[in-house]
Amino acid sequence: MTLLRNKSFVAAILALGIGLTVMFVATSAFAQVGVSVPAGGPNIIQNPISSNITNVSQFVEAVLKGILAIGVPIAVFFIVLSGFRFITAQGNQEKLTAARSNFMYTIIGVAIFIGAWALAQLIAATLKQIGVNA
Repeated sequence: MTLLRNKSFVAAILALGIGLTVMFVATSAFAQVGVSVPAGGPNIIQNPISSNITNVSQFVEAVLKGILAIGVPIAVFFIVLSGFRFITAQGNQEKLTAARSNFMYTIIGVAIFIGAWALAQLIAATLKQIGVNA
């Protein structure tokens, strides 16, 4: 019975991994549709991230958006995993303690993640308000 549970858990993790891979690969493939040759000819080096990033604050914003796109599914996965651990603990105190600590660490990580994003947004808004174009 335990082997069957492990096989179904491994199958679920494998399906989740394949689904996330397909989602991210398809997104990057669709992003390549509008690629064009620059006006100066094919020998001009373009910004590989985006053509509208011209300063450091726009670069940081693009990096934070990328981290957000990766971090949110990971956070959701770990919240679901800790819920799964709560369910499979079935009253076993050691497993319940492990599930509770997993959930607590996940929530702390999400809070740090949201706090860092909010701090970056606050700094960017303050710089824009005082007229710094960095």
